Amino acid sequence: MISPAGWQRLPAISFCLIALFALGGGFLRGQGSAADDLVHTVVANETLTSIAEDYGIALPDLISRNNLDNPDILAIGDQILIFTAEEIQQRAAASTPTAPGEAGPLALGAGLAAEILAAAPVTPAAVPMFDPSDQAAELCLNVYADHNDNGMLEPGEDPLADASIQLLDTAGREQLSLLSAAQPHCQRDLPPGSYQLLVSPPAGFGLTTPAKLQVQLRAGSSVRLEIGAKQGRQTFAAPVPGTPVPEATAASTDEEANVLYGLSALLLLALAGLVLVSGFVLALFVRAR
Repeated sequence: MISPAGWQRLPAISFCLIALFALGGGFLRGQGSAADDLVHTVVANETLTSIAEDYGIALPDLISRNNLDNPDILAIGDQILIFTAEEIQQRAAASTPTAPGEAGPLALGAGLAAEILAAAPVTPAAVPMFDPSDQAAELCLNVYADHNDNGMLEPGEDPLADASIQLLDTAGREQLSLLSAAQPHCQRDLPPGSYQLLVSPPAGFGLTTPAKLQVQLRAGSSVRLEIGAKQGRQTFAAPVPGTPVPEATAASTDEEANVLYGLSALLLLALAGLVLVSGFVLALFVRAR
């Protein structure tokens, strides 16, 4: 028989039993598992769904192996069985890929298997070979008939043949010598550097662009020069390198000086005549008044 005092304590005892049942369900989960089993300890804000997704296991399997009557109730600190030791050993046994480059399971940590791609063999990249031809420069030359004498290539001004072209390096060595033709000429194997270009027009023509040019060629570059010439135009041809320039003689110097003196005397006489005429006109004007 229960005494009256016992009946008074019954609600408190019942509440304690209910609380122990609610908390004890989580405490009893995972009990009796082998030491090598993979067990997860529940932390705050975790659900069975999130735990199943983290371990890559189906939610019904997780509920079944833990004998959960109410999967919606989880308490912090509950022990959830993820894989048994036998399952871990079975997954570890299949962890060796069949061939390089194929996907295979790999045991991680306490034996948890995860699907990863095996590393593919690394093939070193081929090193490009140095090609000296890539460092050569290109020079294209076009001599054209400059009909309007403006030194600019315009539509209708066609290439002109028989102009003499010479290209020298910094040491004065000839790198190119040719006569222009009815189409531009391109020299593609020139070493990079500084060059001097000398041009002489065809007979009966005069250059409308400089006869002597400094050209700078960089590695791998392509330079095009347009050289104009007009028929009947008088120009001085570029001196050929190595040709001595005649020195002025004493006789020619004296002759030039005499010419200058003669011109000066004529200028003075003209000024004197102008003064006399001006004075005569002024005298007539004064007398008339």
